[in-house]
Amino acid sequence: MAASTRHGTVSRREPLWPLAAVVAALVLAGPARAAAQGEMPVLAGRAPQGSWAVLFVDVARLRAMPSMQELTMQPGLLPPEADVVRQAAIYVLPMDFPVPDTMAPRWGAIVTIDPAGRDLIESHLADLTQAQVAGVAAHQDGAAIMGLLDDSTLVYAGDRDVFATLVQACRDGREEGAGGELAALLDPYARDAILGGFKLPASLGEVLAPDRIREDVLWTAGLHGGAFGVSVADGLSVHAVVQTGSAADAAEMLAQAHQGLAEAWAQMAGNMGADPFATMMMQPVAAVLNGLEFGADGADFRVDLDLTPEESETLFSFVVRTAAMAFGGLGPARTAAREATGKANLHNIGLGIHMWSMANDDKLPPDLEAVLVQGYLDDESVFVHPADPAPVQRDGLAYSYEYVGSLPGDPPPDLIIAYAREGIMPGERHVLFWDLLIDTVNELDIHDPAGDKRTSLAACHAWIEENWGKQLDDETRARLRAFYEVEG
Repeated sequence: MAASTRHGTVSRREPLWPLAAVVAALVLAGPARAAAQGEMPVLAGRAPQGSWAVLFVDVARLRAMPSMQELTMQPGLLPPEADVVRQAAIYVLPMDFPVPDTMAPRWGAIVTIDPAGRDLIESHLADLTQAQVAGVAAHQDGAAIMGLLDDSTLVYAGDRDVFATLVQACRDGREEGAGGELAALLDPYARDAILGGFKLPASLGEVLAPDRIREDVLWTAGLHGGAFGVSVADGLSVHAVVQTGSAADAAEMLAQAHQGLAEAWAQMAGNMGADPFATMMMQPVAAVLNGLEFGADGADFRVDLDLTPEESETLFSFVVRTAAMAFGGLGPARTAAREATGKANLHNIGLGIHMWSMANDDKLPPDLEAVLVQGYLDDESVFVHPADPAPVQRDGLAYSYEYVGSLPGDPPPDLIIAYAREGIMPGERHVLFWDLLIDTVNELDIHDPAGDKRTSLAACHAWIEENWGKQLDDETRARLRAFYEVEG
């Protein structure tokens, strides 16, 4: 039996985090009416066989919108490469499951560009490390591999195997790869400017393993598929469906959706009533909240949003103004992305160190090369921070991170064992502790002898001298002083 409503009652419980993420994605980017069906975009159908998820964006169609033209006129807000992109599709490829929380998704993307923009793309790739993969000049940029397949096709991937798979899919002209149930989920949105979906080979609880599902959202364990479409042809229309494990799960998702919406309204009312400027700025968001409809039909949970052309233009203009004020250019956004990759690299290094240690009588590896050589890290690219213009070269490997090396005893959890080199990020750097936590510490604190081990290299060195000083030979002491940047 179907149920649908726009508003619920105010509650003090926390909004459901997965739902908040879904709704946020839908607003920016969800089942559409049968009349909207059309031919599946080539890139959406080019997903490798068995892909778990697809996201397709018709960039050229979005860029033709008046409000998006306003965005492109903002100086420095978008990189010049954005002008040459026509369409893009991102794919999540199959993985063995249950997927551990330390494993990154196997992802790749195909982007079509205006052939006149090839020189611009090549100039962006020119300074990146190059290697031949599947007969294509592939360039490494942090954790991503990218390369031009021809004048109008750019391929991205998270690793070489996925890159090679997408290159082959393009060469074959394959358009049936997404087939089966995933294609059926995507089909109602084929004419939308943005569409996407996921179809898992098992329930989310099986794919991720049950112990990774939070107790307060156990119903998410039954999720196994979903799709959305975003139309900008006449106003903004967003429609989505999520396939849960049962009608009871869909009802629970519906109840929590109503709760989150009611709490959003309560927060909006408080902000809007206190400040006339905030009231004006929040009106487009209020239109979105007012237009949202949630429903449950059997085991399917649905989201629908339809805005008039006027409401849509107001919303997009609001997004453009907010982006212009918040960023003033893509520099900060790119910096944030590189910092995230830098942290992810350091986290993976930490995992490799711990696995090496467990296999070697709980000792710490002598250096990071040993962790790589013994197979506890998959790729030497993890040693390079994407913002590092000149990584240190040692024994044929490039490094942006320094590692403490072997120690005379078991490290305490809050001891710094690795960090990004000084100067990669102005005035601060990422540090890795033995307990695998990562923090960003500014340069003033990192050398403070009065600090604690969570913020100060000097404090870590002082702890080592106090607790292990008698066990240190001259060579080890000199190495540790160099790592912890203690002078003298």
